[in-house]
Amino acid sequence: MRSVRRYVLILALLLGFSSCGLPPAPAERAKERQMKQPVPEASPKARIETAWTDSVWLWPLAGYQAGEGILRRPNEKIGKWKNPYGLFLTAPEGTPVLCPEDATVMIMGLFYHYPWSRPIVRAAGTPFRGDMTFDEALHELDSYVASGEIDPKYISGYVALSIDSREVRFTGFMRERGLPQGTRLHRGDTIGTLHYGYCAFDEPSLFISVEQFNSSADPMSPFGIPSTYVPLKRQTAEQIILRRAIWIAVPVLIIALVLLVIFRLRDRRRIAYFRRLKEEMMASQVEASPQPSPEGKGGVSGSNQSPLLQEGTGEASEDASWTDAYRRRIAACAGQFWAMPSAKYLQAAMDDDAFMLTAEQGAAIAKDIRTAFSDIAHDIKSSSTKVNNDEVLYCLFSTLRLPTSVMAKCLYVTDSTLRGRKTRLKAKMPEELYNVFFGKG
Repeated sequence: MRSVRRYVLILALLLGFSSCGLPPAPAERAKERQMKQPVPEASPKARIETAWTDSVWLWPLAGYQAGEGILRRPNEKIGKWKNPYGLFLTAPEGTPVLCPEDATVMIMGLFYHYPWSRPIVRAAGTPFRGDMTFDEALHELDSYVASGEIDPKYISGYVALSIDSREVRFTGFMRERGLPQGTRLHRGDTIGTLHYGYCAFDEPSLFISVEQFNSSADPMSPFGIPSTYVPLKRQTAEQIILRRAIWIAVPVLIIALVLLVIFRLRDRRRIAYFRRLKEEMMASQVEASPQPSPEGKGGVSGSNQSPLLQEGTGEASEDASWTDAYRRRIAACAGQFWAMPSAKYLQAAMDDDAFMLTAEQGAAIAKDIRTAFSDIAHDIKSSSTKVNNDEVLYCLFSTLRLPTSVMAKCLYVTDSTLRGRKTRLKAKMPEELYNVFFGKG
């Protein structure tokens, strides 16, 4: 019997040691790992989405419950303009305005908000320091009141409070004295009494706005009331650059289009003037030419008629006749110039290569040439909007058939500069007029 008990005890001990050496089951291992892991915290995104969880602000109108006395909510219209981010409250004048939370005064002043295209954007104001009374601060705005620019009824107090990371602004209250910057206010302290804060409303109004990280924030949810505020969409850097580029490009394109239209109109006038000039020259040529006599009555025979009246005359013969007539006109102007006093200086420069023109002599030559060739200069300027005064003077000198070296002396330039002007004039002037000044013949 004792031997049986001994065998049973030995067998139990062996089974116990064998079970301790076996690895734990998979389910047991998973359970152990789950128990060892820390409890996950709320993600930052969840904390951001549940903003203002620290406390609910006190409603700023004394004796009113949160949400009472609302005059305009964010995204509601004031007249025809939209109120994007402000909360307007109303109550009887003199109602105490309370500080909604422990705060620090950032700035205090007196303000008048103009009814501009976007409400409460443009304002006239003055500081309201702690050593000033309301009437003393109001005196700083006398110039606006005297000019009739603002209604003194709607001049009210303005304060910016720092609450945590937010800047809360109140406008539309009165108080006996100002508060210096850095003053500590506690929840429920009286900021002032309700006054007329915005000229778009006939009743007293308190304006509340909130800013956080230099952008507007919701002014309703901190008070624990349903909000109508819609955050403004933030633009990326690429969108800002694109918008600025559009603002710059559109005016530039409009200006370029206007200039293009102006130059096109001037070119049309230039072409019309040149055509009219040719017609007048052709008409004077026809009047000056001898008229053909009937056959058998003497006079000029058909073989001696003007080229304009011959059969088969075309555009080429008309251009040639116009060129000849215009050159005769230029020759008459040249004869007038050579009779002027300054012509002797030009003749001396042509006769002697070493002769140096003085500045006074060169100015006299240029003046007399412009006087003698005034009609021709007018034709050159009217024929092209791109020809400048120096190029006009070069054209007039070229009509005298002067050597290039002499023209360079008179114009105080080099020979290569004159060649460059000639090349540019070929692209600027009408071909017929260019051939008159620089063509052969």
